[in-house]
Amino acid sequence: MTQPLDWEAAAVKRIADEIKRRRGDRSAQWLSDRTAELGRRVSRATISDMEVGRRTRLEVTELMVIAQALGVPPIRLLFPGHPEDDAVEYLPGETVTTAAAIDWFTGEVADHVSPENRTELRVLEMGRENRRRLRWLLKELDRAIAKTDEVSPETDEYEDWVKAATEAVEAVRTQRQQLDSIHETLRGFRADQTGGDAA
Repeated sequence: MTQPLDWEAAAVKRIADEIKRRRGDRSAQWLSDRTAELGRRVSRATISDMEVGRRTRLEVTELMVIAQALGVPPIRLLFPGHPEDDAVEYLPGETVTTAAAIDWFTGEVADHVSPENRTELRVLEMGRENRRRLRWLLKELDRAIAKTDEVSPETDEYEDWVKAATEAVEAVRTQRQQLDSIHETLRGFRADQTGGDAA
């Protein structure tokens, strides 16, 4: 079994290799400056030390700000391999496909979730699906609004456009209400866990 310190160093090396690959010809100083613009500088020396293996630890906040500076989700620095073809040791001695590691980290699957946390995980998934649906509906609404200049009230198409736009607005309102309800449910989970008001 991999020793925890070896596993941690390997994880940081994997992240550092991906940082280096994604920054390409741009310098470590460029990346440091980008993180500073985001409000949390990661020094050039820190970036260089990670990339050459002198630094074998990485703070979560460093991962987050570096990912934002590179324009990539943090999860793709943590687990950068091909989702189905590459394997990754996501915990000491535990190797799975990159896709399975991403699903585990983001809570997409409940295999490793304790029974008392599974309901919360289902609510989070409902929220994810609801936000996806809301984004799609907003795009549809934008398309309907964009047609405003093309549709004249004197045409047969106008009534269909008004109906479609009205339905899109109502669908967005419904999704928004569902999302608010999901957020309230999650607040309830946090209040139960802390024994108080989570707001």
